[in-house]
Amino acid sequence: MIAEVVPLRRLPRKLSTLDYTIPTGLLVKPGSLVAIPFRGKKVFGVVIGTKSKTNVPVKMLHNVTETVFSQPLLTPQHLALARALSEQYHAPLGTVMAAQCPPLQPRKLRDIKISPFPAIKREAGEERYLWYHRPEEKQRWVIANLTTGTPGQTLIVVPEKWHIREWQTILSSFVAAEQIAIITSDASVKDAFTSYFAVRRGDARVILGTKTALFVPFHNLTSVILDFEHHPSHKNWDQAPRYHAREVAEKLTALSHASLFVMSHTPSVTSAVRLQNHPAMRSGDTQNIVIANLGEEQQKKNYSIWSDAAYDGIQKAIQERKDIVIFNHRRGAHTSIVCQGCGRAVRCPNCSLPLIHHEHANILACHPCHLTQPMVSTCAFCRGPSMKLLGVGAEQVTNELKKILHDHPYHIITIEGETTPASLPVDAPVAIIGTSRALPFIRFGRVGTVCIIDADSYLTIPEFHASEEFLGFIRDIHYAIPRTAMLYLQTREPYRSLITALVTGALGGWYREELSLRRALHYPPFWSILKLSYGAATREETEKTAALVFAKLTALTKDERSAILTPPYLTHPPRKMNQYGVVLLVRMPPEEAKIHFSNILEKLNLAVGWKIDVNPLQLLS
Repeated sequence: MIAEVVPLRRLPRKLSTLDYTIPTGLLVKPGSLVAIPFRGKKVFGVVIGTKSKTNVPVKMLHNVTETVFSQPLLTPQHLALARALSEQYHAPLGTVMAAQCPPLQPRKLRDIKISPFPAIKREAGEERYLWYHRPEEKQRWVIANLTTGTPGQTLIVVPEKWHIREWQTILSSFVAAEQIAIITSDASVKDAFTSYFAVRRGDARVILGTKTALFVPFHNLTSVILDFEHHPSHKNWDQAPRYHAREVAEKLTALSHASLFVMSHTPSVTSAVRLQNHPAMRSGDTQNIVIANLGEEQQKKNYSIWSDAAYDGIQKAIQERKDIVIFNHRRGAHTSIVCQGCGRAVRCPNCSLPLIHHEHANILACHPCHLTQPMVSTCAFCRGPSMKLLGVGAEQVTNELKKILHDHPYHIITIEGETTPASLPVDAPVAIIGTSRALPFIRFGRVGTVCIIDADSYLTIPEFHASEEFLGFIRDIHYAIPRTAMLYLQTREPYRSLITALVTGALGGWYREELSLRRALHYPPFWSILKLSYGAATREETEKTAALVFAKLTALTKDERSAILTPPYLTHPPRKMNQYGVVLLVRMPPEEAKIHFSNILEKLNLAVGWKIDVNPLQLLS
């Protein structure tokens, strides 16, 4: 007999499966984890099938060396899921299946015993959208639905690791700690190994984790909860396969006949298509959200970074010894330095982004390129002596906040870039200044005031997903802070439809406008997008390579009337980490994309260096 084995190695997609002979007496089944000879080494692989014939002469085949366990590690459903994801996201099968396997440590694996999967037959599960305003509403639903004592495992998927804390608090009242397995991508090898086999053996009743947890082999999965479904971190964007957790969850529950519960306080735009008459579309909780019109502030001769309302909110938080959180989208003290003579900004020589001014070191910096240079006093273009610093960065916010807090026992913590605090003081109040990276470190229960310094800087990002991400960001904060805390949004455009929706709570109008816009511009969820990106050391090489691929792509899609091609364009910024980036897009209606995207990619046969992303959240980078 011949075993079809997927080596757990990075291989081209066309070489994902190799044939090996099965020695007499060795029990090999689909789903078995095996050791195989590969390029002079013994490596691990997963058997996805067996057959009696092969196109390769049998004498040229190597033998399967051994089976790691007496029982299959993965079920046919897990194998089907891996195949489906490999096909949809055009990722090597070995890459997908490696995510389904434990840390491959031979000594530890030798001591593990696994039992057969239970033979279970049940009807297909349900799919429901669950909407909540506040944490207590979520908790009531969970307690009512997960404490019934029914057999089986429940998977809870959250977008980021810090969201796990809320679920641990909810579950602690009725699920023993030893029945909960925590699975995240950054877990230690020891913890990952322990949690993996707790799930595989069925010891874990609840599996709680980030999107990585979708790939473990469940013993008896009965339900999946996808929480904060609107959150962009449910999309795997930085490495292949670039999947979305919701799409994987839908496939997983369909194969397992498990129920899927999609949860959030704010529906994603994708969910909004299905929720036209749902209460989540008609109203939102607007308690304690204040919009500050910066144009009106300047008319009142208030030129500080604080609106009067936000300043009063900070003072109130100080009096009550509550934590203060200030969100600012920009780093440094000022976001650019501009010549008042010719109007040109000082830009990075690599990527052309405006250089940021850091006040303490008195330098200009480009953080994406890790470039710094001395502060300038004259314009490099017109030699003019009048240079002006513009924009509000985190350093400037820190300096202004220190003026307010100088007589009060506050610890000021700045969180930007890769900087994170080791810990927060237990007894003293804190003032946190940062970007969205600060969210995991906020003590939401102790917050008195939150201020978004410049809401417009989030909404002017030229990405189709920017408004949706900002809505989710604001609603994440509003969901987590106490009812007594205040959230201030400072803006020069208070009449934007999204800002108006946040004030009135009537989110349905904004969703309808956003859906109409996406339909007209051929964006998801009405159209599927295939994004192909490439980078090289020179602009000429990048553009030449992209032009060749686009020409081939044009020929491949000439008979597909529904296909819309976007010619190659440079990324923003065009040069990053010493590489020029280029992107080209293919758009099709979703049902046609399911059929044609994979065929197109097979025929394109992209060279090493190309990145493939189906339905990306960003089109410019």
